[in-house]
Formats: sequence, structure tokens, C-alpha cells
Amino acid sequence: MNKIKVQFRKDFFFCSCFSRLWDNTVMVFSTDNGGVPKNGGYDYPLRGRKDTLWEGGIRGVGFVHGKMLSRSGVNCTGLIHVTDWYPTLVNLAGKSTIALKNFHL
Repeated sequence: MNKIKVQFRKDFFFCSCFSRLWDNTVMVFSTDNGGVPKNGGYDYPLRGRKDTLWEGGIRGVGFVHGKMLSRSGVNCTGLIHVTDWYPTLVNLAGKSTIALKNFHL
């Protein structure tokens, strides 16, 4: 994770052509849960792998970063599903999901 952060800073933050772009950008990094051992996936120290109900098959890492976020340093230890991202990102874009009240996600 640290290598991703370092490279991102090197390529994105300090490039003059992107300096203003980052003021209005939110980066979401999310992983697919669980690794596949035959493809080099490695979930140690978690037990299990992809397609299992052990922690190695259901836990993943991710982060959200950007200057427009109102809070920083928040650590979520609860469960998050991919459908949780939609209302969050719509809200960050300054829109409302109320118009979708009859739309079943």
C-alpha cells in the first residue's frame, strides 16, 4: 500500500499539469476481496481465500482520499458493500439520491 501511495504522490501530486485537478478529485481505492492462491493470491494471516466465508475471503482493504472530503483520518471497521459507494459518491458530487427513491438498488 505504501508503494502505491509513494508512486501516486510522485506522478500525480507533484505534476504541475494536475495541480488544480486534485482540488476537485476524490480517489477511491478498493480491492476485490480475497486472493486466489493458484494465481498468486496470498491472504495470510487471514484464514481462507476467495469464495470462502473465512476472513481471507470476505475482508479487503481500501481508502478514499481527496481535498474535498470534510473529514480525514476516519477508520471504518464495519462492513461495507459495493452498493454503499453510490450514495456516498453522489453526495460528494453535490447531488442527492432523493430523486432515486423509487429506483430499487
